[in-house]
Amino acid sequence: MKPNLYDYISFNSFKNYKPNPYDKEKAIEEAQKLSFLLKPTSLESKALIERLLELLKPEVGKRGKLSPLYTNALSLTVPMLLKAIGEDEGGYVYRSTATSRFTAGLPGNETATGITVGHEPFKRVVDDLARAGFLEVITGHKECTALTGIATRFKATPKLIGLAIVHNVFPESWHVHFSPAPRPVTVPNSIMLKASSTKRWKAGDGRKEGKMAKEQGVLLPVDYSLPHVAAYAEGINRLIRFMARQDIQPAHLYQSFYRVFGEGEKDGADYSKGGRIYVHGIGKGYQNVRKHVRRRMTINGEAIAEVDLRASYLTILHQRLGYLLPAADPYAMPDVPRHIVKIWVSANLGNGRLLTKWPDELVKRYKEDSEDGRGDLKAEYPIKQTGQTIMKHLPIMKAWSENPTGWGDLQFTESAVVMAAINKLAFVHGVPALPLHDALMVAESQAELAARCLWESFHEHVGIYPYISINTHKQAEMRLAA
Repeated sequence: MKPNLYDYISFNSFKNYKPNPYDKEKAIEEAQKLSFLLKPTSLESKALIERLLELLKPEVGKRGKLSPLYTNALSLTVPMLLKAIGEDEGGYVYRSTATSRFTAGLPGNETATGITVGHEPFKRVVDDLARAGFLEVITGHKECTALTGIATRFKATPKLIGLAIVHNVFPESWHVHFSPAPRPVTVPNSIMLKASSTKRWKAGDGRKEGKMAKEQGVLLPVDYSLPHVAAYAEGINRLIRFMARQDIQPAHLYQSFYRVFGEGEKDGADYSKGGRIYVHGIGKGYQNVRKHVRRRMTINGEAIAEVDLRASYLTILHQRLGYLLPAADPYAMPDVPRHIVKIWVSANLGNGRLLTKWPDELVKRYKEDSEDGRGDLKAEYPIKQTGQTIMKHLPIMKAWSENPTGWGDLQFTESAVVMAAINKLAFVHGVPALPLHDALMVAESQAELAARCLWESFHEHVGIYPYISINTHKQAEMRLAA
């Protein structure tokens, strides 16, 4: 007999937001991408651009006229600078300044005006803004491998912010003055293929000691002539066409989707590793903003709910290795807090083998999230003892460590589940759903339908029914009573 969905669902309300203290280094690291998808549309913002042109006094052409390409570059750069200031305490944006990154038609060079921003006009604009004191620039660099590096960071200075305010263009109200480009109905590069990430030694800089650092895998060419790759690409574009008809607000948090496959350099991988759906936004997409920002989104005028697969990877792993899932919530155990169990399991599965020390990024995040900002993950939960305790509760992790199933395989299965659920919601029920890797965002009124589609899709692909949590803005008790 088919089990009852409601035996597998928990209803919760969103937790209150707790802001973290400002950290300039983290703000630089988490900068928004400087895209060219916003343009001035209010009288005030257009007047601001005209005033900047007067103050910058850019060189004119032989006919004594200002280059329209320069004006276009300035008009599309300033909105992103002010948007970042208005949305985020850090206020940094990033963009590679390499000439090759400004080629017309290259992904990321779409513009709100339809006129491509070339390398030379952009360089002149940022040089002029910096020279006049309107722009802070942190120059990027390539690492010694020449394959990776840090993109240049930009930030509006108080002088530019002050000039904008004089023109009644307040950064926190940027959306009143700058309009986004229309959402595309199809994209030419909907699939990405990445090589495996690697670890290498990163030298210190005098303030910090050197350490082994994770280096993201490089992008590889995608072979769209392969039938299954072409099918993946059409699947994403079909979804993009459907989503283009929906009213998703704030509009800048969603532009389009793309799907990323991993371990592309390995023989036999053949686009069967990874496969998660990612979002293109203007600046940051909804997957990359803080939770309290994402949870203020609306879909077709309705507040959103998040429908989460609980312990997705662990559930898939238990089924694959023939282990019985210990409880509705496998992360819950008496001796170690749930959030510590979750990050330990996630970190190990992502690492591919049992960790011998806590990763630096988790240590830093734990400290930031602690009540007094002084939490010490290494001291409070020593990795060796903590792991041994968790493995008594979750013996599957010991079995996995001896014959690990790679993160790419787990993620591929999870992505197939999520993609199937999204397609069923969209093309059977007409309901838009925004993916969050192992979760879906839907309008609150559609939360239980989304849970059913996700629940059934998981069973079809994995062979076991998962536990699901629904998080809404309503009180959990009210939701249950309804």
